[in-house]
Amino acid sequence: MVKAIRLHLRMLNCLINGPVIKPNDGVELQRFSIQLTSCANTLKEIGCIGKLDNSKNLKRIINCLPTAIQYKWRDAVDRIVEQERRDITINDVMKFVASRARAANYPVFGKVGRERKENIDPDQR
Repeated sequence: MVKAIRLHLRMLNCLINGPVIKPNDGVELQRFSIQLTSCANTLKEIGCIGKLDNSKNLKRIINCLPTAIQYKWRDAVDRIVEQERRDITINDVMKFVASRARAANYPVFGKVGRERKENIDPDQR
């Protein structure tokens, strides 16, 4: 059990101290979302979710996201705190990151600004 806890705490450390995800990197955002969910679920199972579910670590997780997504998170926090009248939890962060990852990887509209103008049919302009 002690080895499992150490392993998962190392996972947590990688998660909260990881590099910032580049803008429009949907693949990396999806990987981060999976890692976040896996880490949170595992920590819940072993009774150590408090290591992740605190404002300091939640902020570190959000700081790994691209700036544009951090702005959207700020708006989501305002809605949760003002309308739902509760504190932010790791579940809120997981849902938000999963939603952003899903949007970034949407097959048709997820790749905003990446299509070159030469590839656009002149009749569609």
